[in-house]
Amino acid sequence: MILLDKTISFVDFMGVLGAFAAVITIPVTLDQLRKSKEKRKTNHLKSNQLALIAGALENQTDLLTQRLALIVLPKLRIGKIACTAAGDINIELTNKGEVALINDFSYVGLKTAKMNIPLNLDKGEQVNIIGKLIDDNTEYEITVDYIDAMRQKHQATIEGIGGDVKILSDDMTI
Repeated sequence: MILLDKTISFVDFMGVLGAFAAVITIPVTLDQLRKSKEKRKTNHLKSNQLALIAGALENQTDLLTQRLALIVLPKLRIGKIACTAAGDINIELTNKGEVALINDFSYVGLKTAKMNIPLNLDKGEQVNIIGKLIDDNTEYEITVDYIDAMRQKHQATIEGIGGDVKILSDDMTI
């Protein structure tokens, strides 16, 4: 048995004990670093999954909004047209789609009576546009500004020469 000749001072003992504790804490510290890295990796994966879910929900919302916009869309169509030899014209504008709130009629090349605006035009209802042509070959244009149930603005353009009338554009969001 080996006997120590020297006694160990308290300071030396604490130094040895500190060194021993440092050696023991290295594996613990490494284990904590590994766990921290795994947790960061898991959090990163969860963050990516949440980003994918958020993107999918945003796409779904956009699709549902577009679908709803199509469901509530008014469809203005020309119904009956009457044109007299005296130049009087009556154009029946019918709403084949959902409710339309007509905000404005503007006319070029046609003398018309004043319309009561705003005008609520439900599905299946019609409004008569009554005017006076300068002559049988008068080109005219009527622009109808309206909004749908989702408050989207639309514009329909009606063009004609005499009794020959057609809608150039409709259901166009402006």
